[in-house]
Amino acid sequence: PLGAIVRLKSGGPEMTVTRVSSGKFVGTPGVVCVWFDKSAQQEATFPAEALEKCEAGPRSAARA
Repeated sequence: PLGAIVRLKSGGPEMTVTRVSSGKFVGTPGVVCVWFDKSAQQEATFPAEALEKCEAGPRSAARA
């Protein structure tokens, strides 16, 4: 869902889902995510199967 905090199953930074696009990858939607690398905002599209929702933890709770 939009606004969800996710991470690549292979690891990496926590990212926020900003939109879902159809047709980016064969057979699966593309999930557009944003995150910060130091102070620079990054954006990329990933296959939905490559992402997992982050568990609510100390890091995620600090943002709430």
